[in-house]
Amino acid sequence: MKKYVLFYTISVLFACSLFSQSSNLDSLRMNAMIVKDTLLLKRILHDSLYYIHSNGLVESKSDFLSSITFGKIEYNDMQIQERKQRTVNRMSRSYTGIVRVIGKYKGEYFQVKLAFTSHYRRQGKYFKLIYWQSTKMTD
Repeated sequence: MKKYVLFYTISVLFACSLFSQSSNLDSLRMNAMIVKDTLLLKRILHDSLYYIHSNGLVESKSDFLSSITFGKIEYNDMQIQERKQRTVNRMSRSYTGIVRVIGKYKGEYFQVKLAFTSHYRRQGKYFKLIYWQSTKMTD
């Protein structure tokens, strides 16, 4: 528990400066998903979020926040193994990579290795996640 409190405190302290640096937002967002920090997620997610899960579930920002809040999806661990940045322009950043995820969906345990694409767009003065798509990989 102390580990999560310390991590959460550090995340909150650095959140403001990280919003302008999209490269750190994937990690910050994933940690917020694990600890169910929906207040931080609301600030990191773009209002026009289009989130495609590896199981085919598609969610908007409000759908995604609701899934986290009410436990439809629970994330226990998310480890980025690889990530490459692709700068689109000064308003957009895209990333591709591989992440290992452990959690529950509708009460069912899962552990998957995912290939992902994340796209951040500047909203106001901060980058926010506008698009996520992931696909299950075989080991």
